[in-house]
Amino acid sequence: MKQSADTLILLKDFYLAYFGKSKEYYWEKVVQHSKGFRLTFNIWAFLFPLFWFAYRKMYYALIALIVIYLLNGLVAFSQSFFILFVIRLAVALMADKLYISQAASLIAKSKENSNIRGQQVNFLREKGGVSKENVWILIFSLFLVSFGIVAFKMYKILITT
Repeated sequence: MKQSADTLILLKDFYLAYFGKSKEYYWEKVVQHSKGFRLTFNIWAFLFPLFWFAYRKMYYALIALIVIYLLNGLVAFSQSFFILFVIRLAVALMADKLYISQAASLIAKSKENSNIRGQQVNFLREKGGVSKENVWILIFSLFLVSFGIVAFKMYKILITT
């Protein structure tokens, strides 16, 4: 994502519209990435990776991470602390880059969809930003899955006794 300083200045309003909350933090990350800093550490993505992706509306990355967690559980038969730590570390190092890449992709899409700057900015505000609702949906979904697993295990115990 090498972009000149002039290009970045022209796109700043688009990035800020997309980022919503913490826009200054992420704008600084855009500038860092444009200077060649590819990996930065995002503490929130490290501590709460699934929730961070849901909050930032990064659905493909969220689904990919869920699949990685599921595959890890199937292959390793037990989720070792080391493997989970490495996954979280990789997510934390790539999270900002993925988020900026998603923003850049949607900025390009907004320009394809409309030539009117106001419509482009509105599109980015709608597609970007954050969503507390997504976090609640994820929490509820994880609860349902956990409840289903426990219920299934209890059912298996009951029918074998």
